[in-house]
Amino acid sequence: MKHFRTPFKFLLLGLLSSLFLSGCVDRNTAKFKLEPDLKASAYTQIPLKVGDVLGFTALNIKNTEELIFQKCGVPCNTAKVISEWDASDFQKNETQWITLTESGHYYFWILKTLENGEIGPVYGESESNQAELYTVHYVSGTSVLIKFDTSVTEK
Repeated sequence: MKHFRTPFKFLLLGLLSSLFLSGCVDRNTAKFKLEPDLKASAYTQIPLKVGDVLGFTALNIKNTEELIFQKCGVPCNTAKVISEWDASDFQKNETQWITLTESGHYYFWILKTLENGEIGPVYGESESNQAELYTVHYVSGTSVLIKFDTSVTEK
């Protein structure tokens, strides 16, 4: 399922990325937020910086699911795939660490693939922000936790 590249996937990511990022946001707000309409993606409300370090953990991720982390284009109706992880990646290493090489807005979502080949997003059910930990619980039972390694980025 990794590196699944079709025009439909890019159409879907364009739709997801265009659903948010309107207006200015205070730097004190939570770093990620589940988009309010479809709840198909969680996005950064403030731009992340070069050198920011994020750790992604996906609990109970299904073999039919893939966690996709993307950087928004300008404007955010396009995006660049930064990383994709499936269940096997989280079995090897519980947390997948990323050091950002570009500043900007980012988002993540879960792509599910059905047995018949149909694909679509997994919808979020709830979210929580606690200091340097952001969690989304999905309707499939998967939970994604993002840890912010502030020891690297704070001066």
